[in-house]
Amino acid sequence: MSDGKCKHCGQETQDITHVLWQCPAINKHRKIHDLGQIDPDLLPNYIKHGVPKAMTSNVEATYWGDTEEEALLNKPQDAHSNPITNETKQQIGLQSNNHYKTIASCKNQEVKDFMKTVDLDHKIHNARQCFEAVKATKGQPHMPLPFRCRRAPPPDINVYTDGSWIYPLKQFLGIGGAGVWWPGRDPRVSHRLSQAEKELAHYQQNEKGLMLYTPIGGYTGSSTRTELAAALIAISANGPTHIGTDSQAFVTKLTKLYGT
Repeated sequence: MSDGKCKHCGQETQDITHVLWQCPAINKHRKIHDLGQIDPDLLPNYIKHGVPKAMTSNVEATYWGDTEEEALLNKPQDAHSNPITNETKQQIGLQSNNHYKTIASCKNQEVKDFMKTVDLDHKIHNARQCFEAVKATKGQPHMPLPFRCRRAPPPDINVYTDGSWIYPLKQFLGIGGAGVWWPGRDPRVSHRLSQAEKELAHYQQNEKGLMLYTPIGGYTGSSTRTELAAALIAISANGPTHIGTDSQAFVTKLTKLYGT
């Protein structure tokens, strides 16, 4: 029969929360020491016992959706007067000062506005469902083809391409983009945009040249694929191209295909 004391440290305990979060004999073996900064009284029971819920889409709340006031309600009555430390706020997803709270509020409104456009409810749907909508293809797959060019490419680079992919090891978070820069090009004067360019990318003109760019979503992306996407946008222009790229994988593949 139990005497109500922890067999590891000898302190009085009422449930498994002591062993998981408060026992000094157990805590000294933690490999992630930041967890020792969290006040377990602020955590819902399912979090304390290792059964997390889906991450909320509310940027101003904890990772599980509680506001700072709601998190304080989890604390025992005799501990309500103790404020949440900045270390604990950072660990559970809350902002530590007014500057970051303002940023979080603005970002949260952006998330709400976006979710409305894709028929998601900010109060019901979680962060993963929101991000899936960001990454999803917005229409039917379509690959417009440029007109065949029979002219020789210029001796100097006339277009630069680049692509990137963030969070490559996190399938549900990974997202990328492809960009193309045409120095000195102005479609309003000459070298008009092709129909393929208009369908593949957004474009923006400034005094130094023309930018084309597009997001890359999906769940099997990589930096090499975004580099290839940028190259496809570049060769979709009317006329010959001499591409400048920083992707060795892209250069190696093209060299193998064309032998030059």
